[in-house]
Amino acid sequence: MDACWPGVAPGKPAQTILIHDDEDRAKALADYVRAHERYRESKRVKETVRAMLDDSPEGTYGDNHLGWGGGNDKEETDVAAMVEEFENADLVVPMVPDEKAMIQILRRAGMVVPRRKAAGQKTARTIKITRARKIT
Repeated sequence: MDACWPGVAPGKPAQTILIHDDEDRAKALADYVRAHERYRESKRVKETVRAMLDDSPEGTYGDNHLGWGGGNDKEETDVAAMVEEFENADLVVPMVPDEKAMIQILRRAGMVVPRRKAAGQKTARTIKITRARKIT
């Protein structure tokens, strides 16, 4: 890194050497503010359009293909099955099951952490937009 960015103070981003004076700082701050404003407006537009498309079926519309993901069953750690795994492996089962600690112990022992479907819970629905394939 020193060869590409000579003079960078240890622990500092290499780009800090691009600022030489207050004029450079003012320009960098103006660039930052412009980028943030564009980001904020883009985020607002994406959120609005996403809501508009929520009931739309998958398909190709103009130059873009709309797809949907998510909506799958959520999984969670099965604590009861973990306790059973502990007992089967002759491991000491905590009086009050500590899920995080038990997961670490099972992983260190090279054992699979039991999972189950979370009752009535689904993963978030996600939008997938790609360029439509050109048919030639």
